[in-house]
Amino acid sequence: MRHHLLAISALISLFFFQGCQLTGDACAAQVGMDLDEGKYDQVIAALENNGTCQGALTQEEAWLDLGAAYMGLAGVKVSKLFGVVSSMLEGGMDTGTLVSAFPDAASGAGLDAITQAQKVYGYILDGVNCDASGKSAFQEAACTYDEFANTVKMTAVMNLSMGSGAASLTEPIVQGSAQDVNDNNTSDELEVMSCSMGGTCAGSITTVASSNVPFSKTGFSATYTPTTYTVASIDTNVHPDALFYRLIDPNSTPVGPVTTDGMCKNDFTTCTDINFSLGCYPCPVVIDGAAVPTTEVLLDIVNTDPMYVAMFDTNGDGNVSSDELAAAMSGG
Repeated sequence: MRHHLLAISALISLFFFQGCQLTGDACAAQVGMDLDEGKYDQVIAALENNGTCQGALTQEEAWLDLGAAYMGLAGVKVSKLFGVVSSMLEGGMDTGTLVSAFPDAASGAGLDAITQAQKVYGYILDGVNCDASGKSAFQEAACTYDEFANTVKMTAVMNLSMGSGAASLTEPIVQGSAQDVNDNNTSDELEVMSCSMGGTCAGSITTVASSNVPFSKTGFSATYTPTTYTVASIDTNVHPDALFYRLIDPNSTPVGPVTTDGMCKNDFTTCTDINFSLGCYPCPVVIDGAAVPTTEVLLDIVNTDPMYVAMFDTNGDGNVSSDELAAAMSGG
């Protein structure tokens, strides 16, 4: 990943100002202005309905502009990548840097937009090996943006799955604090996330699975197991037990949580306080008619990048398993 991050600074200059340099068709000129002004919905409408602006844009230019618009909807603005890339290169892969720079990505809508952007980049990268030489400038740009989108996507999924917003990844954990009620110097949220993904659950964590609940809305239906995780406080006079709520997919392999955002009933109407008895649950994020399986998405991302494989592959087989990822999250 590092070599792609190094390349991004040069590539941004080419494609961020691309819109301003377009000539000819009024559609292309408008796309450029709308990108510069952050009118991403208008860019998407124009390019989804009018492909290459009657040929004023090449297909690759149109796809890069469309991808940039979707990234913009997720709050990932190309102009901000300069500073973020510099910070990442200087300090290593810091999830806090990403969360604080692009907080809008850590939402169901943001995750959807990132997913759509990666679909568009996939059109440019069809059959392309991003680690090979000889790529065109457009392919190099798409490789870089797609890889960066993967990192933002991983951070968003983790943040949503941990359930506490950006602070859960950006604030340091103080042993014995409200984020570590069992006083083991590990984030309670990460421990519960690891436990829900099939990792070893700490002795201070108890799990109660409720009856399966069918969720449905137009174009989507699935059944999940609402599950409560209780982290026992070492001293309830200081901090109460910490409660976490997850939707577990009993049909996934491995069995694990789906990514959620906010709260809703099983028909996706919103509610305000999680209460399984009253039918208020964590709300599944649904993208293109399917829920987002937390474990599967994270494994897909980490196993496509040698840096992540080197970090999490403890048995040396060149592949990160769900057990290895879960153990890494809990500090195991």
